[in-house]
Amino acid sequence: MAYYGEVTVGTPPQRFVVLYDTGSGNLIVPGSECNGLASRMHEQFRESQSDTVLPYICGMVNGRTSNRMKITFGTGHIHGKCLEDETCVGGLCTSAGFIAATQMSKHPFSHFKFDGIMGLGLSSLARSKGFSIMHSSLLSTCSSSQFSRSEE
Repeated sequence: MAYYGEVTVGTPPQRFVVLYDTGSGNLIVPGSECNGLASRMHEQFRESQSDTVLPYICGMVNGRTSNRMKITFGTGHIHGKCLEDETCVGGLCTSAGFIAATQMSKHPFSHFKFDGIMGLGLSSLARSKGFSIMHSSLLSTCSSSQFSRSEE
């Protein structure tokens, strides 16, 4: 069983259908720089169409900061560009790091019906805490009225 949902990224919002994944911590969507079959089959994040997008440092490569990275999965891989932008799930929004894929392996990504992956795992599974929706200020924007609690 898999759980899908909608997430928006950018200002104005660009909509993506994502797989909610508790085994990872990053938001990954196809980027407009990605020309492969897998990314052409899905919605792509268009940097030039967002008024709020910012470059984001992924980490260090050969002793220098880099905004590019590669993630390998069990059956495929992506290369991507790290960005920061307004990210919304279910009406709750925060500024968060994400990965706009610049290359996606044909297998398995061309077979998926969803556009990207929204990692809901612990922040230790994300590239850094800035990429973790679960660690972001998204949760602090939730009011207690958005959750129900049983007093049993």
